[in-house]
Amino acid sequence: MGLVFDIKHYAIHDGPGIRTTVFMKGCPLDCPWCHNPESKRHQPEFMWNATRCIHCSSCMEACPEDALQLSEHLDVDESLCKLCLRCVDACYTGALELVGREVSVNDVLEEIMKDRVFHEESGGGVTFSGGEPLFQPEFLKELLDACKNFGIHTAVDTCGYAEPRVITDIINSVDLWLYDLKHMDDEKHTDTIGVSNQLILNNLKLLRDENVIVRFPLIPGFNDDSINLHAMGVFLQENEFTEICILPYHTAGSDKRERLNQKKPIFNAVPPDDEKLKMAVVILEEYGLAVKIGG
Repeated sequence: MGLVFDIKHYAIHDGPGIRTTVFMKGCPLDCPWCHNPESKRHQPEFMWNATRCIHCSSCMEACPEDALQLSEHLDVDESLCKLCLRCVDACYTGALELVGREVSVNDVLEEIMKDRVFHEESGGGVTFSGGEPLFQPEFLKELLDACKNFGIHTAVDTCGYAEPRVITDIINSVDLWLYDLKHMDDEKHTDTIGVSNQLILNNLKLLRDENVIVRFPLIPGFNDDSINLHAMGVFLQENEFTEICILPYHTAGSDKRERLNQKKPIFNAVPPDDEKLKMAVVILEEYGLAVKIGG
């Protein structure tokens, strides 16, 4: 069994062809720009949409544990909540939903197989994303092995923060790695994201002979300076990586954080302009990298 918060059908940005993307819950990093903040905690949690809520109090009345309080925000006392979901069922407008559900390998495989014809016709497959899929290693391995048994192309979208044995255990069942690389300076990486980058860099070296596309989330004010870009280019060139996708920062995660009642991170950034993106492309291409915006 594993914890999943979404399964996206007909995905076109998570690897080649048309894909099924499985979003797994739980992540060891704390990126303040995360566009999937509902993926961070490795447990189900409630998401409340204030614009849909009509303050009818049906959710509170339906809760047998008296775990809900509604004022400016819907607060859930997790020490009382039994996840019976009567509150969600009672919400007339769909303002309240549960993010994250426990599923079996067969449950997920059944969803993946719904897209099988699209996979075959487009050269697509399945991508395991998150959150961080390596955070649930046993569940991920069983899913990958099951997909390979059916001849389905597999991709893992990862931040790379896991024990090396987790990667070596699944390496033969992964056709493509989508590998995030956020900053080359260990101190800045630790201060902003909460973990060292050394394990991430070492695991990327471990995959140098595999099919890897490095993905670089470009965050103005954090990692868009020329020093970091040149350091990244040198590292990737030395380890014979050939492709990198630049993922421009966007603010899509802000609204989700409000709906999750998460504290807003102390983080000021705006999406990069064309000049910043052009500079990043020019610098990274100096190191023989095929650079793509998005992907």
